Amino acid sequence: MQVKPKKIVEIGFNAGHSCKLILDTVLEVNDPEYQSQTKEVYIFDICTHQCVEPNFEILKAFYQKHNINMTLIKGSSFDTLTKFLEDKDQLDFVNIDGCHSTESVINDFYAVRNKIALKGVIYVDDYAIYALPLNFPEMTKAIENLDWTSFMINFFPGCMWGIKTWE
Repeated sequence: MQVKPKKIVEIGFNAGHSCKLILDTVLEVNDPEYQSQTKEVYIFDICTHQCVEPNFEILKAFYQKHNINMTLIKGSSFDTLTKFLEDKDQLDFVNIDGCHSTESVINDFYAVRNKIALKGVIYVDDYAIYALPLNFPEMTKAIENLDWTSFMINFFPGCMWGIKTWE
C-alpha cells in the first residue's frame, strides 16, 4: 500500500530534517495525477531555536514549486494543535516529533487520532532507541500505552507508526 498524503501535519520542526525527508518521499511517488494535486503541510513548532523559521522558509520556497504549500503554526502544540484541527478535514500523515515528554506525546496523539483518514498514518519519532545516548523511556512507555485501536501498528528502534485500517 502506497500512502499518497495530501494533508500532512508535522509536530516539531526544529531544523527541518524530518520534514525534508517526508516531502522528498512525497515527491518520489510515481503518480502524475497525485503530483499535480496540491498538498498542504502544517508545521507546529515552538520556534525557540534560531534555525526553525529560516529553514522553514527555505523548504517552503523549494516545495512550493512542487504543489506543496507549507504553513508554520508557532507555539506549543498544547495551545495550537487542537484549536487548529477543529475545522480541518481528515489528515493523511502526521509526524509527532515535538516535545519529548510523556504528557506532550499523549496530547499530540489524541489531538490528531480521530482526524486521521482511512489509510492515513501517525508516525511517532524517537521511540525505543535504548542503544543511543538519546533515550526517552517515559515517551516510549507512553507510546506503547496509547489507544491504537483501528490502526495497524509497526515499529523499529527509532520510530513507531500506525496506519488507520478501519473506522
